[in-house]
Amino acid sequence: MLRMTWPWNRWAALMLCASIVSLDSCGGSHDSSVAPELAATIALTPSTAPTLTVGDTLKLAAVVKDANGATLDHPVTWSSGDTNIAQITSAGLVRAWGVGSATITAMSDTASASIPLTVNAATPILLAPAAVIGKDSLPQGDTPTGGQGQTVNGMPCETMAQLAYHIHVHLSLIVNGEQLAIPLAVGAVNPQVQANFVTAASCFYWLHTHDASGIVHVEPSVNQPLTLGQFFDTWGQPLTATNTAGFSGPLTVFVDGKRYTADPRAIAFTERMQITLEVGTPLVPPPVYAFPDVY
Repeated sequence: MLRMTWPWNRWAALMLCASIVSLDSCGGSHDSSVAPELAATIALTPSTAPTLTVGDTLKLAAVVKDANGATLDHPVTWSSGDTNIAQITSAGLVRAWGVGSATITAMSDTASASIPLTVNAATPILLAPAAVIGKDSLPQGDTPTGGQGQTVNGMPCETMAQLAYHIHVHLSLIVNGEQLAIPLAVGAVNPQVQANFVTAASCFYWLHTHDASGIVHVEPSVNQPLTLGQFFDTWGQPLTATNTAGFSGPLTVFVDGKRYTADPRAIAFTERMQITLEVGTPLVPPPVYAFPDVY
């Protein structure tokens, strides 16, 4: 009599599989995935509302927990209710930008937590004659394409003039987060310099600098508005959306601490106006200055 045999090892494996689940699931079709825990709460550090000064930074931390109180390793998304007041990075670093109040929010899954913060004005930096504000790296005076005695964009270089008016503005140049000094003797031909201050020149343009403090002297002999574009023309430097004083990169402009989005060349100077030109990144809060009493 012929007797059929079943390989023992295969039979044993099938019986073992069937005793645990089912024969069909041994083929690999069983789904053993488990739904991940969802975030239920977020705890922020610091937990109390901070007060910052424009220019300050603050690192926030977030701890995410599930409904049972267990800590979860879940990503957190940060946001600011007003980026003109405070900005925050994906790592939770807050930078105070403007005076006022803003709410910072952390979110993970559907859970969120918020913290209000207040930003106060920074103490203005006092300007002084002959001061150097920023890295002193740009050559003094006008470039060869700037004012060399010829009329520039409607402005003569005058040896002596009856001034229609005399005001002062401040100009800051920041390149990739570093402030550079506006050079002395812009708009002054053959300047005489003593102790980092231009005391005399063959002639002065209506727009000129006496030192590297960033103060621009506005001294026309006719009553007409003068602009930032005219100053750059006198200096002999470009001022475009991608090239500022020879530095390449996108240009961001602030006037008296507020973002300015029109053509920067058209900015008309007014008494004690403060202009900040930022080329490239990172952007930093525009500095705030106090003019000396002599101006």
